[in-house]
Parts: sequence; C-alpha cells; structure tokens
Amino acid sequence: MMLFNLALDRIISVETDETAYKENPDFDSEHFFDDMIGMTKHIGDKPKEITFIATPEQSKYIITKPVHRSQEVVSREADGCYIFKIKVVVNFELYSVLMSYGSGIRVLSPDKVREEMKYMVRKTYLGYMDAGDV
Repeated sequence: MMLFNLALDRIISVETDETAYKENPDFDSEHFFDDMIGMTKHIGDKPKEITFIATPEQSKYIITKPVHRSQEVVSREADGCYIFKIKVVVNFELYSVLMSYGSGIRVLSPDKVREEMKYMVRKTYLGYMDAGDV
C-alpha cells in the first residue's frame, strides 16, 4: 500500500476515481512526522541516531535553534565544540539541513550518513557536472 504526501499548493486539478478508499493501518497521522526533518518518508522507514560535532560558533546557534526535537547534547569538548545527536529518518531534507551548516559541522556517525555528506561536499566543490563518481 502506497502513501503519498502531496503539496496542496501545486495541485492544478482533481479528478474522481472509482477505486474504493482503503485505510492504511500502518499510518499514524498523529506521529508520522515526529521522527523526521522535512516531508520525505516511507512507511517502514526507521529513524537512525545521527551524531555530529559543531564548531563553538555553530554550536551556539544549534543549541538555541535545534536541528530536530530529538536533539541532545552528547558532550562539550575542551575547545568549545559540542557533540550533538538526533534520532531521525535519513532523507534528502536531513542532508539539506546538515549541509546548510557548511564547514561548521561534521557528521560523526553513522558511517553511511558520514560518507554521503563527504560525497555531497566533494560534489559541491567540484561542481555537479564535473563530479562524476567522486
């Protein structure tokens, strides 16, 4: 069973369909978006614990404006950097938010997210068209 998340402001027209509506028992509208950033999630996606370190300057901002409601401070380092963790579904919007901090953060774990961030930074530096299989 598919679940669609549609942007109402982009719908141009609506047509009726004879297909009977079937309620999805796996969909919890009250909490479906709780463990994610943005709108991209599939039923069955499980949140992952993402750990990242932020510079002292970026940490001040992240403390006052959390990346996600699950955000916790893991530790404050001697140099003023903070290590944070969040528990969210890994999706495009997560990467967009993390990339928005530029060199002010570095993902520590999980490895898959860390490697994807490194790949995205390389593509940004080299340019999309020149990146190839960086």
